[in-house]
Amino acid sequence: MTTNEDGTVTLSKTEAENYERLRVQAFLNSRTPISRSGECSDPTWRGWLRACFWALFDEGEGFSGKRPLGNSGWLGDLIECLEGYGLNVDTLLSAMFEQPRS
Repeated sequence: MTTNEDGTVTLSKTEAENYERLRVQAFLNSRTPISRSGECSDPTWRGWLRACFWALFDEGEGFSGKRPLGNSGWLGDLIECLEGYGLNVDTLLSAMFEQPRS
């Protein structure tokens, strides 16, 4: 990490990648909003995404992307929370599946 003359810092590529991983983990461990309560037993985004993934496989072609666990509006909730951690869907998916973004 380098401190610039104006007091800001510049991270090396490795430091920036580690910082992004930490933000993703903090997001996944954060609680889902009240609008998602009752949709799965684990009230974190990690639990909610895991429940959606299992529902996708359990329900197959009957899976509802509009209401994956019963309530609509999930995409707005997800994006709003991601933005609070300085993340976006692409960053989240890349980190979850450990694929470098090009």
